[in-house]
Amino acid sequence: MLDLIFNKLSNSSQLTSLVGDRIYSYFIEEQKDLPAVMFQMDSVEPLNTMEGTAKAETYSVVVACVSQRAGEAQQLMNITRAILDDIEGTTSIAVTGNTYNVADSRMTGMNIGSLMNGRLFVAEVEFDIDITNP
Repeated sequence: MLDLIFNKLSNSSQLTSLVGDRIYSYFIEEQKDLPAVMFQMDSVEPLNTMEGTAKAETYSVVVACVSQRAGEAQQLMNITRAILDDIEGTTSIAVTGNTYNVADSRMTGMNIGSLMNGRLFVAEVEFDIDITNP
C-alpha cells in the first residue's frame, strides 16, 4: 500500500517541482534538505467481514509536509490533498508488481503546526483509502 502512495506522490510534477525526490515513507532523516514529504500508514481496517474473508480494507494514511516556511508547508499540504483525495480505479506499480483496486479515497483531516521554536513547520493531511480485494 505504501508503494501506491509513493507512486501517486512521486508522479505529480506539481509536487516534485517543489520537493524533488524528497518523498519518504515513515521518517525523514535528520540533516535532509527541505521541503520534504513523509507518509505513513496508521491503520488498516477490514470491511465487510460478516461473511468470512474481507472484501476490502480501509487504509488510514497520514502525509506530513515539512518546510522551514509555514506557507510552503501549507502549499505542499494542499497539493498532497489534490493528489490523494478522491482517487479511484486500478493502479499497477511496476517496481513492486502490486496492483491496487481503489474504490474510494477521502481526506479526513488537515492541520499545521510548528516545531523547534517555529523554525520548522509540519502540515499534515490524513486520508482513508478503500482498497478492494480481487
